[in-house]
Amino acid sequence: MDACSNYKKSHYNSSKIIILDPNNAIYLSSSDFRHALQHQNQFFQKIEYTKQQYKNLKRDLGQNTIEKTLSAQIGQWKKESIA
Repeated sequence: MDACSNYKKSHYNSSKIIILDPNNAIYLSSSDFRHALQHQNQFFQKIEYTKQQYKNLKRDLGQNTIEKTLSAQIGQWKKESIA
């Protein structure tokens, strides 16, 4: 679902863009609308970047856990081998 799915109707004319949502009418000039879209795009890019960082962190933490587990198992094996 996209961010604008809750809007009922958009109307474009030469000077203003009118967006009607269920509760309010918002009047924006074309340049203001483009400016708002730029901010929206930047926001979504930051969300995607943050999601990717989260996935990388989760992967790295999982990898560290595996390495620690293997290291502990190797340490235990060494102790048992020497004894």
